[in-house]
Amino acid sequence: MALVQNEQEVLLNTRAGGVYIPPARLRLMQQKITDKSSEEYQRITWEALKKSINGLINKVNTSNIKNIVFELINENLIRGRGLFARSIMKAQAASLPFTPVYAALIAIINTKLPQVGELVLTRLIVQFRKAYRRNDKTTCLATTTFIAHLCNHLVAHEIVALQILVLLLENPTSDSVEVAVGFMREVGSHLAEVSPKANNDVFDRFRAILHEANVEKRVQYMIEVLFQIRKDKYKDNPPISSDLDLVKEEDQITHHLSLDDDDLDVEETLVWAKAFEQCFVQYYETIHRYETNRLRNVSKYFGHLLASDALSWQVFSVIKLTEDDTTSSSRIFVKILFEELCGTLGMVKLKERLKDETMKEYYSGLFPKDNPRNTRFAINYFTSIGLGILTDELREHLQNVPKLLLAQKHALESSSDDMFDTLRAIKSPTARWIHGCSRGHGNNTTFRGA
Repeated sequence: MALVQNEQEVLLNTRAGGVYIPPARLRLMQQKITDKSSEEYQRITWEALKKSINGLINKVNTSNIKNIVFELINENLIRGRGLFARSIMKAQAASLPFTPVYAALIAIINTKLPQVGELVLTRLIVQFRKAYRRNDKTTCLATTTFIAHLCNHLVAHEIVALQILVLLLENPTSDSVEVAVGFMREVGSHLAEVSPKANNDVFDRFRAILHEANVEKRVQYMIEVLFQIRKDKYKDNPPISSDLDLVKEEDQITHHLSLDDDDLDVEETLVWAKAFEQCFVQYYETIHRYETNRLRNVSKYFGHLLASDALSWQVFSVIKLTEDDTTSSSRIFVKILFEELCGTLGMVKLKERLKDETMKEYYSGLFPKDNPRNTRFAINYFTSIGLGILTDELREHLQNVPKLLLAQKHALESSSDDMFDTLRAIKSPTARWIHGCSRGHGNNTTFRGA
């Protein structure tokens, strides 16, 4: 009994999943707790649900998929839909050849619990958008493969597939075309059936890239192979294999989600992201109250959260990196924060993240361009902490400031001359007086009526 009590305390005081407890012992612990509203009971049942979902997804295959679906439906998937989405996406990314099986599993569950299928698709779309912005080809390949098979099963509407293809082929690179070719191998047969005109347009774009774009020979060969696959009518790439076609047409539920939807809810309210964002603001504004060791720990912790995307990079909007808006403590905080980000992400990826056009407004305080004094301070600060490479854009801006000021001065003078010409043209006494003042004679000019 003492052992069980000790395990309960350990489980309660650590992050879920941090301590392994055998299933039999977990069930015993659950039975020992009589108060089902207690935090201990909720934590143990959540851990048991997580282990059960992970176990079922990890053992699903073509032969046992019907049995696995039955067992999953008997679990509390409404409560654990986030666990299910995370588990199946992780399993699919680790084993791409099993994607058709995972997609079929979602298609069946989607007929009974459409909110589960919608959540998986939502998270895949959001994950693809993030991976595309970061040039993460591996993640793009995994997510597009999964989305392709969900389109084949009519869980996702074909519009999202066409949007992905437009995005990948609009400004083609070797990596983006490679992802697009892989995507078309999986979803091309389906698109040819449900949207033949759009499908033809996509292949016209591939043909233009093959002849005009500067892509690697390897990628050119992949495009040529794709045309041959299309010519063979995707005989080796059917949309759904016969043993995984398990949903009747009248039972299918299609989610009309779009790649450019701004209100996609990934339902990650359990990571407590908003609360941590508020904590970041509070800690930064009061960081001068903490001694050095605690300051260092807080900064490294938030650096880890940002590097792992557990915290939105929008929190950088609170930082104004100027001499007047920072203290010695806040400068140390920012230094350690960026050292943690650089150590985790690497300099190249960190620089890419900070150049993200969709996030520029949140970084304006980190890289101020409001006046040369603040710009110089930010450049000198990042250079002093060994991250001067992040200020290339600021340096270019600082070099162009004199040219910008001169252009503004010329524009202002030109505007003033135009105004005086207009006033002289109407021969106004007021015009003569203003003109005299502008030439430096204002103090000696007396305004008199005509």
